[in-house]
Amino acid sequence: MPTVVFVLMSLTATLLFVGLDLRSADFRASFTSDRLRRRRNIGYVVGNIVGMTGLGVTNAWLAAHIPALVHWDRLPVVVEVVACVVVAEGINWLSHWVKHVQPWLWNFHMQHHVGRHYNTTLTLHTHPVDVIVSGAGMSAVLLVLGFQPLAVDVFVVAYYVVNLYKHGHTVLSLGAVLDRVIVGPAYHRVHHTLDGRGNYGSVLTFYDVVFGTAVWPPADIYQRSVGVVDVSERDFLAEMMLPVRDASGVKP
Repeated sequence: MPTVVFVLMSLTATLLFVGLDLRSADFRASFTSDRLRRRRNIGYVVGNIVGMTGLGVTNAWLAAHIPALVHWDRLPVVVEVVACVVVAEGINWLSHWVKHVQPWLWNFHMQHHVGRHYNTTLTLHTHPVDVIVSGAGMSAVLLVLGFQPLAVDVFVVAYYVVNLYKHGHTVLSLGAVLDRVIVGPAYHRVHHTLDGRGNYGSVLTFYDVVFGTAVWPPADIYQRSVGVVDVSERDFLAEMMLPVRDASGVKP
C-alpha cells in the first residue's frame, strides 16, 4: 500500500472519530478545563511518540534479520490478506488476554483502563514498553510467516480505524449483524467496565467467540461505569513506573 494512501486513510479516520467525540463537552474538557486530564493526555502523546519510534527502529532490525519461512507468491493476494488478518488478530487476542490474567504484565496495560472517561483519548493511553514489545512480537511472527507489506498494511489500517471506532464516546453501530463480527463501542465498553473481563478482540470478535470470552453488551452498557480509578488519583509518570514499583504484580 503506498505510504500516501496509508497516511490519508489514517488521517481521515482520526479526523472522523475525534470530530465525533468533540461534540461531547466531557471530551472537550480533556483539552480545556480539566488540567489533570490534559496533562495526562499530553504525557501519553509523548509516550506514544517514544514507543512508536522505538518500535520503528526495532521493526527495521527485525526485517533485516528474520527470514521468511513461508511464501505466498502462488496464492491470490486476498488469501494472503485474510490469512494475515486472522494471524495478527489471534496474536493481539492472546497478548491482550495475557496482560489481563498475569498480574505483573497488567502493570504495563492498566494505564489503558484507569480513566473513567470513555473516548478516543484512550487509544493513546498505552505504556511505551507495551507498544514496543507487543508490536515487535507481532512483527516477528508476521515476518517469519512471510506476509508481504500490503497484507500487513491492510491489517494495520483496519486495527487503527477500529481502535478509534471502538473507543469513541459517541453511540455508534454498524448494524446488528456487523456488530457481532467487528469490535464496536458497545462491545468494547463491556471490556472497560469495572469488572473488565472478556472481549479481548482488537478488530474482530472471532477469537472471543471461539474461546468463550465474548460478552455481548447489555442494553444499558452506555450508562455503566468504566475504569478502575479516577484519573485525578493517578499521573502519567506514576503509571509509567508502576511495573518497577510493584514488582509483585498485585492486580487492583
